[in-house]
Amino acid sequence: MELLRWCRLQWDRVLAVGAFAGGVLALVLGWVGASGTEFVAKQVPYVLSGGLGGLVLLMVGGTLWLSADFRDEWRALDRLEAWLSADVGESWRALDRLEQRLSLLESGAWDELQRHREQAHVLASLSAPGPAPAPPSEPTAGAGSAQGAAPHRSAGLHRGMES
Repeated sequence: MELLRWCRLQWDRVLAVGAFAGGVLALVLGWVGASGTEFVAKQVPYVLSGGLGGLVLLMVGGTLWLSADFRDEWRALDRLEAWLSADVGESWRALDRLEQRLSLLESGAWDELQRHREQAHVLASLSAPGPAPAPPSEPTAGAGSAQGAAPHRSAGLHRGMES
């Protein structure tokens, strides 16, 4: 039962093996028929039917086998494309978050956001029993950390996404 299922799924490989076997059989029978006669005029039909027919069947078998290989490769590429397209959605969301942070750095609102976070952290530590957790570590717009390079990168990133 498993063999029949495999044959249905891999029909082109099954036909390729059949064409290969038929081509080899035609070549062998053509050679046996041609070798049994002494006259060239009687060997021509064996060469035409066995030799050329066998070569055609071998070429058909090779084409079918390559077709099956290409189909397998396309299936693998389709799986890879589906996997990558699923990852792209998350990548775009992360890129949007980075772009929002860069725009906050450019506008100078980053320091204000950090002060609000620190105030919220202090209030949470005062109301919670036990040791206070460490404040969140976010990059601040300090001396030259993002002032010089971030606006240029953000502007280039923004332009690159529009075009």
